[in-house]
Amino acid sequence: MKSKRKTELPVFMRADDVNAVLNGNKTRFAVAMKDQPEGKQGSLERWAESLWTYTKEYRNGYSLSEEEKAKKVESMRGRVFPFEHKYGGQISYPCPYGRIGDRLWVRETFQTANSCDGPCLVYRADKHIIPWEDFCNEFGPDYGAGPSMDYDKYPGDYSVWCDDLINEDKGWKSPMAMPRWASRIDLVITDIRIERLQDATEADAVADGCVSSILNGNTSTFESGTAIWQYRTRWDERVVRFKDKCWDANPWVWVVCFKRVEL
Repeated sequence: MKSKRKTELPVFMRADDVNAVLNGNKTRFAVAMKDQPEGKQGSLERWAESLWTYTKEYRNGYSLSEEEKAKKVESMRGRVFPFEHKYGGQISYPCPYGRIGDRLWVRETFQTANSCDGPCLVYRADKHIIPWEDFCNEFGPDYGAGPSMDYDKYPGDYSVWCDDLINEDKGWKSPMAMPRWASRIDLVITDIRIERLQDATEADAVADGCVSSILNGNTSTFESGTAIWQYRTRWDERVVRFKDKCWDANPWVWVVCFKRVEL
């Protein structure tokens, strides 16, 4: 039996990225492709034509009209990413973040803590606190003082005091440990593409959460103060251990555009 494709996947974000999303200043992210294509980008039209040759209709002599070809190509956009293969033909790379219309839920640094009002969730990026009544859909037993939190469904280390956590800035949990129910940010994918890292423009850098102090339009010049300069610097800081993924290496990257879903 064919397994159902997941349409909701987690994505990791650092504190500055989380704050940019919360402030509405980040609507895309880029990640270096794990397997770097060796050839140049292929053609969706050629990909659609090659698939058509395997159909029963093709074997029966039926030819696609230009309108039908255009519809098939459009249906593959943001889903199929063909590249020329070194031994001939084309190969498509599946996007690890899903397809256009799929959801992403953000994993960030957090902690399950305790407060004067009871259990809560605390997020390191902006020190935001969510009381247990706001994230619990099911409650535990009522011992006479009203409903309690269901600790079996929402497990965590609630012995940590939220004020100490915020003031001392230690004792946080890694984003890797964040379960789905603790995520506060949902995103919907609006576009996916593959491009070279250095193809990013000033507008792309701004959409990635970088701030420009120079209003020089849609440019990719590396002047100090431009968003693209900040984007390049931030990128190299994050991939410092991977020289083949640095800016000068100009790797192929997944570019995922999104919009935030209000929960």
